[in-house]
Amino acid sequence: MIKRLSTLVCLIVGLTLSQPSHAAVFSDDLVTNGKFDAGLVGWSGVKVAGTNIIDQYALDGLFLTMGQTGQIQSISQTVNIPTGTGRTTVSFYYRLFTNDTAHDYLRMTVQRQDTGEIVASQTFLASDGDVSTWTKSVLEAGSLSGKTVVATLAVVNDSTALTFVDIDTVSIKVESDGELVGIVQDTRQNRLRKVSVTVRRPNGTKIWTGQTNNKGRFIADHLPGNVKKYRVIVKSNIAKLSKRILIDWAKQTKQTFTLHGF
Repeated sequence: MIKRLSTLVCLIVGLTLSQPSHAAVFSDDLVTNGKFDAGLVGWSGVKVAGTNIIDQYALDGLFLTMGQTGQIQSISQTVNIPTGTGRTTVSFYYRLFTNDTAHDYLRMTVQRQDTGEIVASQTFLASDGDVSTWTKSVLEAGSLSGKTVVATLAVVNDSTALTFVDIDTVSIKVESDGELVGIVQDTRQNRLRKVSVTVRRPNGTKIWTGQTNNKGRFIADHLPGNVKKYRVIVKSNIAKLSKRILIDWAKQTKQTFTLHGF
C-alpha cells in the first residue's frame, strides 16, 4: 500500500512539473495618490505645499496647481517597477496658462534611479494668455522591468511673467506581455495532443515554441504587444497550418486552430 501511494505521489508531482509555466497577464497603476485626493501624500515637493491642492474647476475632485513668477516648482514620486512587466506608460491631465511663451513651461520627466537615464520626457507650452482645457498627455517609457524610476512634474517660471499649471490623475501604468491561448483540433473538433506550435515575429525570428497538451491546448507567453502580428505555425506529422495573430499588451488572446487531413 505504501509503495502504491508513493508511486501515485511521484506521478502527481511529475505531471505538475511537466505542465508549461506561464505569466498571468496584468495591468496596474503604480502611482500613489495620483488624483491628489489625499493632498500631497506619496509626493515630494519643491516649493509646493498643501495650499497647492485646490478644487475649483476640477477635472475630478481635487487637483494640484503649480506656478509662481521667478520660481521652479515641482513634485516627484519614486516608483518601483515590478519584474515581469512588458511596457510602462506615463499619463496625466494638465491645464496650462502663461503670459510668457518664450521662457516658461511645464515639463514631465521619468528617470531611472540607478543610471540617471531619462526614459521619458515632454515639455508643454501654451498660447499667450490662454488657459487650456484639461488635456491628457501620454508618454511611452518602454520596458522597465525590475527598475526604480523617479517621475517629476516641474513648472518653470522666469521673472518676466506668470505661468501656472493644474495637474490631475497622474498614472504610471505597467502592463505585462500578451499571451496566446490556443486549442488545436481536427475538422471533427477532436482535440489534438502533442502537436508542435511555433510563434514567430514578422521577420521570422522564433519567440516561442512548444506543443499541445493532452487536451489539445497550449499557452504561448511573453509575447510583447508592440509586434503588430505574430505568425503562428501549428504542425503535426500529417498536417500544417500557418496563421497571423494579433497580440496586445496585457491581453490573453484565445484562438482555435483546425488541422485538416485527419
